[in-house]
Amino acid sequence: MFDEFAVVRRRTRAGGHDESSAPLFDDVEIRESGDDGGQWHDLQPGTITTPAGCLIREYSLPADAMHLSGQEALIHVSFRSIKPSASCDYTATFPWLCDGFTIGLAVQGQPRYLLYSSGMRGTATIQSIRQHQTKIECSSTDLILPGSVLVQIAR
Repeated sequence: MFDEFAVVRRRTRAGGHDESSAPLFDDVEIRESGDDGGQWHDLQPGTITTPAGCLIREYSLPADAMHLSGQEALIHVSFRSIKPSASCDYTATFPWLCDGFTIGLAVQGQPRYLLYSSGMRGTATIQSIRQHQTKIECSSTDLILPGSVLVQIAR
């Protein structure tokens, strides 16, 4: 049996994580703006770590955006990734208070199903809109408590 995730593990072990992750993630865009929707600032990527078989990269504010630290802000994250079919769970964690969110997932190909699993703390209500067999959007206008999790699954 072909272990699709073995390819990911080999690529992340070969050489520096930044260079080896390039074939896995393309068009990565993480930016932040004040809650007024003003100027957007591209966050600065850190190094990639691989705890427990996953890829984690921390991002930091650039010097010209330090005034946003500790303030309410809008965060935009988008990327394309090549993931093996056996590893198609996308997890969004909320380490801080969040005044609502919208998370969309679009998958190329024909997944058998596309759904989400909510691990929200408190009483946040999640709305789910299936835009197409290959697209799902989850959102909430409620206050999201720290420690909440939303997992989008494509199989």
